[in-house]
Amino acid sequence: MRLFLVQCCSAKDGDREIFGEQRSVLADLPPADAKGLIELRSRVKSEHADKFGGKRLTSLALYTGGLYGKATKRLLLDPPADVRFLIMSGGYGLLRPDEVIEKYNVRMDQTYSVWKAGLPAILDAYVISNGITAVHGIVSRTGRYKGVLDAAQRGGVPLTMHALRYTGDEPALRAVPALQAKLLGALMGSDKVDHVDGVPVEQLSAPSSITKGPRRARAWANLDSPGHAVAADGVRATTTHEETGARFPMNTYFIPHEPLDRRLLDEIGKQPSLTERELAEVIFGPNGYQQQVNPTCRSLLARGLVERRGEGGPGDPYRYYLKP
Repeated sequence: MRLFLVQCCSAKDGDREIFGEQRSVLADLPPADAKGLIELRSRVKSEHADKFGGKRLTSLALYTGGLYGKATKRLLLDPPADVRFLIMSGGYGLLRPDEVIEKYNVRMDQTYSVWKAGLPAILDAYVISNGITAVHGIVSRTGRYKGVLDAAQRGGVPLTMHALRYTGDEPALRAVPALQAKLLGALMGSDKVDHVDGVPVEQLSAPSSITKGPRRARAWANLDSPGHAVAADGVRATTTHEETGARFPMNTYFIPHEPLDRRLLDEIGKQPSLTERELAEVIFGPNGYQQQVNPTCRSLLARGLVERRGEGGPGDPYRYYLKP
């Protein structure tokens, strides 16, 4: 079972229901985790009471941003049998597309401290209790949604993060959600998402004067590899995603994502005996702090991949080594 996680959107102008039956994500969680999500939602609503109110619709019916155009709605009304789909929301945390919500105007960056503290564990519980075997996160590169996903352990289930960066002429606020919709359809195995609200996705790319962007922002495959078909001479340039065959604007980049557990294993292998604080500073820079890596270090320890030495505490902090 594959789980797709996407971000919500600020445009909430839907005016009619599209689901005959509704269901809450709370019904898909173990009771303790459902209670935890209810408490987190109540906290957010109490702190931003003036931002909630008005129409009530299912989330997929309410959202009208570029990611939630007609193509995505058609896809999620009849998804593949092996797909589960959840929306990360600044107001509600996690949502099913057929879950009824109240219109709200709260962004993830305004409620991030609440969701970062509690949502990863709830997401872990969902993954484990619903038999999820692979997780795909489709998020913007700079949003807070990526931080929530990075903090989740997912019961060891692999995460593929698709964080988009767009360098074309189209405004990013319009281009990125449309490209996310295209990517979602391609990854779900659908060939129906060639247009977003009637606009061919290829029209979002820059004209034939192609720029490759910074070297650190690589496309899905290397831009110089044979897997990319470039159309010049006035024809808009596109790139072909090697796994699905979907075509994307040449100015679309997918930021490589390396899970935190893999990064920690690499650093521990290169520099044995580092403490959690030292590991955090290596990975996140001089402002890194212990709590950023502590849960993942414990997970690696429980999985038998590392060992730690020391008594713990300021005088003799734990130091980590790869398991022989």
